[in-house]
Amino acid sequence: MMMIPPAVILVAVFFVSFSLMQQSDNLVYEFKDSAGAELYYQSGYHNVQMEPEGLLFSGFDVKSGDHILGKYYYRLRDGKMEFFILSDKTARDIGNGSISGKKRFTIIKDGATAEYIIGKYAESMNLPEKSIDGIESEYIFSEIDFPYMRIILIHLIYRISIVLLALLLLYTIFAAIFPKLNFETRDLRRFGKTKDVINDIDNEMTENILYKWDNIYITDNYYLAIYISHIDVIKLDEIRYLTKHRETITRFPGRKETVYRLTASNVNKMYYEIDFPNEDVIDRVVSHIRGDE
Repeated sequence: MMMIPPAVILVAVFFVSFSLMQQSDNLVYEFKDSAGAELYYQSGYHNVQMEPEGLLFSGFDVKSGDHILGKYYYRLRDGKMEFFILSDKTARDIGNGSISGKKRFTIIKDGATAEYIIGKYAESMNLPEKSIDGIESEYIFSEIDFPYMRIILIHLIYRISIVLLALLLLYTIFAAIFPKLNFETRDLRRFGKTKDVINDIDNEMTENILYKWDNIYITDNYYLAIYISHIDVIKLDEIRYLTKHRETITRFPGRKETVYRLTASNVNKMYYEIDFPNEDVIDRVVSHIRGDE
């Protein structure tokens, strides 16, 4: 039972990470020059990998304060100037206008920047802007905007959730075969040998249930409260004190409710508190624990 909450959480993490992996913003597509950046961008395929050739340095940098984040390169393709923002490291490694190996880029739409660079070129060459108007592509391949960390993190979480789910399944199987491996059964050692106590509880739950209410079970020798996350087991002959009183508790979202609270304690000063909806139920539980019924 105690494995249910972590299993639910891990399954939720698995499906959320898997769903995120399938979103187009977290996928990487192979870029084909024949299709063009505009088609990729408009189709939502923003993250691409490619090995562009013929790149030339534009003379412009991308800066954050005094720190250079990247450099603008360009190439001519089908009468258009396509701009690339290469990381400073890639720019240092570039040779002969080509990149060694495939690089990953995010296609961004930034016509204003492309137009500004073209305008500066026209100005430096004393060309009228109209003569080169429209030569630039407004879609820029940016290496520094590629979401490396986000994609890596999503894939890492996805793989970790699979591993943890597999380990949890193996633990559940082995704990069912060998109850001593179950963390929850270790508390039963105070009643005797774990295996004998488990067998004793199983027998009484099968043949000697004296009273049952919701998740509460009372047998000849045990009080059991079964929750999704754990099971509370109290041996009846260890209970020394029982008290009951009425409490007003606040439920989400701010709704108040009256409950009857039973507090049981043993000689080791271990306390157990259980809430019941009405006084009749708590009185019957107390009677069974005391052996009055």
